[in-house]
Amino acid sequence: MTNASTVADLKRVQRGLIQRAPKWDALTSNMQNAAAEALRQINSVSQAMGSFLYLANPIDMGTMENVAFSRATISGLPIGAIASPTGPIMHGFFWFQAIFIAKYGHEQNPYKIVESRLPVGSGPSSFDDLRLPSKSTQHLSMEFERLIKIIESEKAELSTVDADKAISAMLLAPILFPPLAIPSVEEIEVRIEWCEWQVQMRNIAESLYLEDLEAKIYENPKASNLDVLFKRLGDLIMSSYNYRIKLENIPEFADLAGLRRGLDKRTITRGNFEKGLPAYEIPVSFNFPPLVNTYLKAHGFEETQKIYLNSNRMTFAQANL
Repeated sequence: MTNASTVADLKRVQRGLIQRAPKWDALTSNMQNAAAEALRQINSVSQAMGSFLYLANPIDMGTMENVAFSRATISGLPIGAIASPTGPIMHGFFWFQAIFIAKYGHEQNPYKIVESRLPVGSGPSSFDDLRLPSKSTQHLSMEFERLIKIIESEKAELSTVDADKAISAMLLAPILFPPLAIPSVEEIEVRIEWCEWQVQMRNIAESLYLEDLEAKIYENPKASNLDVLFKRLGDLIMSSYNYRIKLENIPEFADLAGLRRGLDKRTITRGNFEKGLPAYEIPVSFNFPPLVNTYLKAHGFEETQKIYLNSNRMTFAQANL
């Protein structure tokens, strides 16, 4: 059969995608459930604190979760790199489209990618944006079927050099290397919530300022119940001991007793929390080949393109397919 080796290789990648994508679902699900529980805890504690924090200055949950998502790392990599694990497969499809355009021109090209059918576009910006890999890859599997049928119908050989490069680029997809071990929902939740409280502390300090203004006007001003807040923070520290987590802190969070005194005396204010937050790790065990690690650490479009152009060094043996 014409193009038999290209068809066989595409089927190998498709088979690996179908088999391995579901193994990512547990990680995605755990992160989503942990983030949802973190927001529930913060919402509950904030309501119990009362005052302006929840009544006059409600929490911007979306902003808080976006910040927590952006500060997360997985295996030392930005979470965005891991959260969009099918990018190289999409690049391979576009590479095949370019092969057909070079052969037939734009108008006669038999393989035109319809982006609305595929997971193309900007990556997730929050834990809630994450999609279960097994669901998002259903469309990719259908695209493999469509591409394979078009190649099988070709009467002439495609450029094996270009086809091999496109397939090697696909093999860089992190989705083909599922996690070996993932943390529990409870452990991830501690890490996310601790980060989100550091985000929320700016609003808490602002609420205390508003309370002081109200106290000058009304006889019975509102007052935040900081005991509820610091009990929850203490509980998170105890959980971090249980899970052997090293919590990442802004300076004020390294000493909770000092933070409480500073808030009570108003020596710690909103301005103390304007600085950036430290990154925190969601510990997941992977076994990425060196070339996949290089792809995941790439910065910007040009650097990623260089990796794709040299991806012919990525083999089925390295992908264990």
